[in-house]
Amino acid sequence: MIMKEKLLEELGLTTNESKVYLTLLRIGKSQTGQIIKKAKISSGKIYETLEKLIAKGLVQFVIENNVKQFCTTDPKSLLSYMEDKKRSEEHTSELQ
Repeated sequence: MIMKEKLLEELGLTTNESKVYLTLLRIGKSQTGQIIKKAKISSGKIYETLEKLIAKGLVQFVIENNVKQFCTTDPKSLLSYMEDKKRSEEHTSELQ
């Protein structure tokens, strides 16, 4: 698991984002409490981390029985994220 986290961090995710993303891949649709326990991150960081992953298109949520449940988007979204990040970096280097 640590190698996968490091790979995601090399792709631009933070440590917490990597942990949460991999946890959601492993356990599937979950509430924040279960994500916190399985990913072993602080409860104070869970919403910030999930919002960042949502903004990157890697996580989404659904509301079931008035409870927010989080899950990963299609794993192909990770490829899209990587391509967008690479294009952004290339564009930035062209401007310098």
